[in-house]
Amino acid sequence: MTGDMLKGGFDRGYGANKGFRTQIRDVTIRHEFGDLVMATYTEWQTGAAMSAEKNNARLSSVLMKITHPVTWLHIQETWLPDDLREAGSFEV
Repeated sequence: MTGDMLKGGFDRGYGANKGFRTQIRDVTIRHEFGDLVMATYTEWQTGAAMSAEKNNARLSSVLMKITHPVTWLHIQETWLPDDLREAGSFEV
């Protein structure tokens, strides 16, 4: 997916789900090498209209190149296990 394709998806979806909220937590820089950075974070969503679970959470890993603007090279998202999701807070 190109950056333009991703931006187009965000533009089309903007405002379509008024109750949707997302919060990024636990941001950790795992590695830095030259102009590349690998980081992890958790993403907590509430009111997700298109998901089976209206409240969901995932662990994400990203590889970014530090340019202006930042270039996202890779992202991997993994659902958090039910017990961690259920014990978490969805307060935004």
